[in-house]
Amino acid sequence: MLHVKGISKSYTSQIVLKGISFDLEESRLLAITGSNGSGKSTLLKGIVGEIDFDEGTVTIDKDTVMAYLPQQIADNDLKAKEYVFSAHPVLAEAFEQIKSTEDPFVYGEALDRFHSLGGYDMEREIDKNLAYFGFCESDGEKVFSAFSEGEKRLLGIIRLMITGARLFLLDEPTNHLDIAHCVMLEEYILQKKEQRYAFLLVSHDRAFIDRVADRTLYLERGSSISVEGGYSALLSHKEQTFSVRERHAEELQRKIRQLEREIIQKKQWAQKVERTKRHNPHADKGYIGHQSARLAKRATAVSGRLNALVESMKEEKPFIEKPLNLSFLDYPVSSRVVIRAEQIEKQFEGRVVLSGIAIDCTTKDRIGIIGENGSGKTTLMRILVNDLPPDAGVCYRNDGVRWLYLPQDIRRFFTHEILLENMTRYDQSEVFVRQALGAARIRNERAFSKVDELSRGELMRCALVAAILAKTEFLFMDEPTNHLDIESLEVLHALLDQYSGGLLFISHDRYFIAQQAKTLYWLTRQRLVLMGTQAGDPASEVSGRPNEP
Repeated sequence: MLHVKGISKSYTSQIVLKGISFDLEESRLLAITGSNGSGKSTLLKGIVGEIDFDEGTVTIDKDTVMAYLPQQIADNDLKAKEYVFSAHPVLAEAFEQIKSTEDPFVYGEALDRFHSLGGYDMEREIDKNLAYFGFCESDGEKVFSAFSEGEKRLLGIIRLMITGARLFLLDEPTNHLDIAHCVMLEEYILQKKEQRYAFLLVSHDRAFIDRVADRTLYLERGSSISVEGGYSALLSHKEQTFSVRERHAEELQRKIRQLEREIIQKKQWAQKVERTKRHNPHADKGYIGHQSARLAKRATAVSGRLNALVESMKEEKPFIEKPLNLSFLDYPVSSRVVIRAEQIEKQFEGRVVLSGIAIDCTTKDRIGIIGENGSGKTTLMRILVNDLPPDAGVCYRNDGVRWLYLPQDIRRFFTHEILLENMTRYDQSEVFVRQALGAARIRNERAFSKVDELSRGELMRCALVAAILAKTEFLFMDEPTNHLDIESLEVLHALLDQYSGGLLFISHDRYFIAQQAKTLYWLTRQRLVLMGTQAGDPASEVSGRPNEP
């Protein structure tokens, strides 16, 4: 259905994509992942024609219709069902006239047009999809801009599905979705694949990629790695090839050093000949002079060829990311109570958000809280960290425990404009702090950047480094993985594995929950329900199976 061959794209002097090729057939899903700035969205935008590639070709099979969901969906004043119908402008116009006109002639004409274009069949399909994703009947009349960000993405996906396309390009489709909706979307896509639809999607959701991907393309430094399967298969491939690439790089480096030594020797010999000639007035004459000049010229030519060979070998040398070295500060954390909350209640404008909440935390606990968007998870955490008072109940906090709160807007954690100024307040030297930041891949001049210039992933890594530098014993974290790229997610896990204290976090990221939560709570219907201990597959313990679409 889709054939991409040798595409490249550069911005000024930065190569974003270099020689990327792949094919996508019907009933298949290709997932694209990689760090921020690796060219994922650029690749999708080039395929749909929003930007031009510098080189390469994109070919779509005859009669294949393509539809695209960008990362950001613009707000509008249409009602939900009108927005979905807007994928077909003629149908949308007829639908709007049926709903709004009082002129019987216009109404009848619009009704005939709507019927002849298959509007009723399409409306049934829209209603079916809306119901599958949990929208109630009245939501069809709700203004699009009034929905949550996750609901807007689902409406955007439903809209795409009625376009008549069979090839779908989705940029971060699970952004803002809670766990239940992620699982529903997985099942929806898997069923569409059985109906011979094809998908090309960009995602950082590792559990989602594992569930739906037939093949995964990892973009890194302009190039790509392609593996059969999902994110777990990609990790396995990277681990297997790392040692091979490392050995190849070491062998090239050895040859480069050897050649450089030869170049130095040749240059030194040629310089020695020149010095001899300067001190011997007869050196340029006769057989000896001729031989010296010939040998010096040969040495210069060999030196030039060796220099060219060295440069070509340096280009051939593969990039090997230095492994994380995070053992920069180890400190003991004794088992102590951090929080003891009982019968917590909270209302907003007469609506009960929390009721009868009870939870205990110690410095040895790793607790995850999950729940639907808007269920009150952030409200509960703000009460626990004394950022919001409860309407009823008690919350005991142990003031003897060193704890930190990392909010959803992680920029709020940093009080100084320059990153390094925030990091040097923990009685550690600047040299040590920069080493710690380097361990988390915040290197060189990035340490002196303004906080506003750093990505969310970089700031989350810096906040965890700060927590370790401060010898924090407990962390409260609200959606720590939101909008983090793959590299930042892996560094985040490594930092938390290094961290000696306890955690209480809110997350929709099943992979993160499975790795970090020892105890899991579900906030539902204003109450906190203990789900138990997590082990095994990331998605199976933290989600149920949805109904068929």
